[in-house]
Amino acid sequence: MKIVTVDKLTPEEYFELYSSVDWRGLRFSQIAGMLERSSHTFALYEDKNLVGMARLCGRISSFVYLNDLIIKPEYQNEGYGKFLLNYIVDFIRNNKPEEKSVKLEVLSARGKEDFYKRNGFKGFDDDYNGRRFFAYVE
Repeated sequence: MKIVTVDKLTPEEYFELYSSVDWRGLRFSQIAGMLERSSHTFALYEDKNLVGMARLCGRISSFVYLNDLIIKPEYQNEGYGKFLLNYIVDFIRNNKPEEKSVKLEVLSARGKEDFYKRNGFKGFDDDYNGRRFFAYVE
């Protein structure tokens, strides 16, 4: 069963997921500060197994940036990313001011651009080689 926790992601869990997708350049000592500066964090579990995570930065009242949407490689292409993204969009929808829409932006990891397109995000025309996307949450 898929379970999402909000604002309970630990530095150890973050580092485990970050390392699982072979991203480089982040030291463990930096993670606590990154989590503190996040508006909200989301950890996705299948039963008790950590599967993925994401962070939001910004104010849900107007603009938020989706950071570090990570799904462990062995769970990719199984619907977990879509599940977590939909959970986050619903979270924004349920916590934003009623009369406003909120702009949600993301910079896709290389090779993951189609994921955001399939999930309703539109691309920017800028210098990020087609990797920057946005969606409005009504």
